[in-house]
Amino acid sequence: MSISPSSNAAHKDPSAQFATDTKLAQQSSSAEAGELKPTAVDADLATTDHLDEQFGGPDEVSASPDALAKARQRAVDFVYPPPEDGTFPVPTDGNAYLITPAPQPHPLRAKKIIRQHPEVRKLFGINYWSGVAIVSIVAVQTAIAISLSLFGAPWWAFLLVAYFVGAYANHALWVLVHECCHNLIFRKPFWNRVLAIVANFPMALPCTVPFCIWHLKHHRYLGNTEHDADVAPRYEAWLLRGGFLRRLGWQCLFPLLQSLRPMFLKHGGKPASWVNWRVPNFVIQFAFVGLLAWLVSPWTFVYFMASAIFAIGPHPLGARWIQEHYVFRKGQETYSYYGNLNTVAFNIGYHNEHHDLPQIPWNRLPRLKRLAPEMYDTLHAHYSWVKLWLRFLFDRKMEVFRMARHNQ
Repeated sequence: MSISPSSNAAHKDPSAQFATDTKLAQQSSSAEAGELKPTAVDADLATTDHLDEQFGGPDEVSASPDALAKARQRAVDFVYPPPEDGTFPVPTDGNAYLITPAPQPHPLRAKKIIRQHPEVRKLFGINYWSGVAIVSIVAVQTAIAISLSLFGAPWWAFLLVAYFVGAYANHALWVLVHECCHNLIFRKPFWNRVLAIVANFPMALPCTVPFCIWHLKHHRYLGNTEHDADVAPRYEAWLLRGGFLRRLGWQCLFPLLQSLRPMFLKHGGKPASWVNWRVPNFVIQFAFVGLLAWLVSPWTFVYFMASAIFAIGPHPLGARWIQEHYVFRKGQETYSYYGNLNTVAFNIGYHNEHHDLPQIPWNRLPRLKRLAPEMYDTLHAHYSWVKLWLRFLFDRKMEVFRMARHNQ
């Protein structure tokens, strides 16, 4: 996709880029304050189920329109920073998050993409094959758990298979549950909720519905320590102040720590359509693992639990949680991964692309990047989860405070 000459000029000329972005920022502020009538683009976005989570709602406007406009003007340098050398910015006091007065960059960039590339709307939609993938992976994981149990495999065999097979399978299921969160498999939300509960089966404990609840809040309140469960709280920081063993311990505990974070967050703004599914998620999940343990062996639960821990914990796949929002370049708070593991991770590495337009299913995210290269090719990205994982384990500068926090 070629860029128009005017777009090229704005991209090369910093002053022109600043003026363009400031104008868009002011328009965004005015629209949120109710001062502008909806545009054709806004009307199109309103047909999706993700508008509220992606662009926020009226309850987020807590300051005056003038204050919001000034904040968005200050945000331009944050959203579109000058080239940096890739090093970490220095926190304000050595023990604090990276504070920015800017709003999250994704709504602004999404609106720019839709204005400059209206054909991007053709990428919106669903992917039924994701449902087939969920059922297939659940069946394979269940068959592996039953086979290992029936053949009397030693405990270390359960762990090895869980690390080299189960971790990738469960991680893939997490990505597909993520698709369910955004209603990207079926058009009717009901069937997306059902699939999310089915995908939970090999994950040992009920977790997919709570994940969807807090993931949608993550989109709406990105970087807000009162609402965003992806922002590591201060009490986790001490684990990362040490060396290799403490960092590995943090990764081993990550599934537990992640599940505890919502206890310290504000619970307002939850998507009601998911909240009502928590009880079915818990009942069905415990019934499934309990029945399997009773009919086959309790070791089936051990395999599921090990796969669940390795999928998001002490494993190269665990680098994904570092890749997504740890700050590696001044002014950029979200990062994509374009490595080979996207093949088995259903393109979850395309994280900037997803945050910008969560209406696009996983299989079309690479097309979004190709459609709007001027938006993504200048952003810092990762190309190896293995390399990033090792850096996290051995680099003491990789702390939980290396995440952008919004003053909202």
